[in-house]
Amino acid sequence: MTINADRLKDELKDCITLKKAALVCGPPGVGKTDITSQVAKELGSDLLITHPVVDESIDYKGMPAIIDGADGKKEGAFLPFGHLKRLIDAESPLIVLIDDIGQAQRLVQAAIMQLVLNRAINGVAISEHVSFVMCTNRAGDRAGADAGLLEPLKSRSVIYQLAVDVPDWVKWALTSKEKGGGGHSPCLAAFMRFKPECLNNFKPTKDMVNSPSPRCWSTLGDFYNAGMGNMVKYAGCVGDGAAAMWTAFEKTWTKLPKIESIIMNPLKATMPDGQLDVMYATSGSVAHHANEDNIDALMQYIDRMPNEFAVTTIKDMIARDEELMCTQAFINQMGSEKMNNVVFGAGK
Repeated sequence: MTINADRLKDELKDCITLKKAALVCGPPGVGKTDITSQVAKELGSDLLITHPVVDESIDYKGMPAIIDGADGKKEGAFLPFGHLKRLIDAESPLIVLIDDIGQAQRLVQAAIMQLVLNRAINGVAISEHVSFVMCTNRAGDRAGADAGLLEPLKSRSVIYQLAVDVPDWVKWALTSKEKGGGGHSPCLAAFMRFKPECLNNFKPTKDMVNSPSPRCWSTLGDFYNAGMGNMVKYAGCVGDGAAAMWTAFEKTWTKLPKIESIIMNPLKATMPDGQLDVMYATSGSVAHHANEDNIDALMQYIDRMPNEFAVTTIKDMIARDEELMCTQAFINQMGSEKMNNVVFGAGK
């Protein structure tokens, strides 16, 4: 079965608590690495990201050296170095993310099995503070993982299939980078509400083109935020078709009801009901501009929205600033029969 990002974070925390290795599978660009990084931050743990695709099996054995033996005679030994030494010496919680494990050589996978199962290599134990999370693409993704993983390595792991979830991604996109989010424009978040099928339409191909994935959309969003966006860059990020749809929506963003007019007269301000693209854009704009000073007026405007848009506007507004739930205007409006039914009833 597949799970979304929020559920995966909870599952990874359970595995880390019990020191059970987790294996996260999914197509390229869906956030496997980012989610693990968020978990490490939330747990206050250090994070070490390794890339076994560039490793050799000998790296997990140590560096050959001549040392003084117990009897005073010289003898050969393998001394840990690099990542392996850090695993042995860790004195505080350390999450080791073994990224793209499916692309690693079979001999490297076999070496990693010792660490994952025995928590030791060549008889040398690693620190009790270390937890393992592995990530891989799936066979068939054209990402170099078609050979798969060694069965003993899979059986040493709890395997999770990550699915893309639009509400989760929108919440992440609207969260600031300082808080572990994408820090993206509400325009991009609103577009994903409008065209959810575009978030992850990954199609592996031998052609030198990209197809839409959360990672590619995040790159596009960074260009848009920097004021550097154009059709050439957009197509280079997500492909021609998705770029054309995004560009059309981007133009819609400029035709929205002015937020100032909504705040001044929320009961009579234009409500673009029936124009789905404009309605999704308006929802995103209202959620983005909400603050303690205008929440009273905006909640009145939200109350006029069709149910599904009222729900998404409130969710996106809270995702950006949870403190708004504590304002009297929010509490009063949410206490109304209509809004209560919208959020907790049929509109849920």
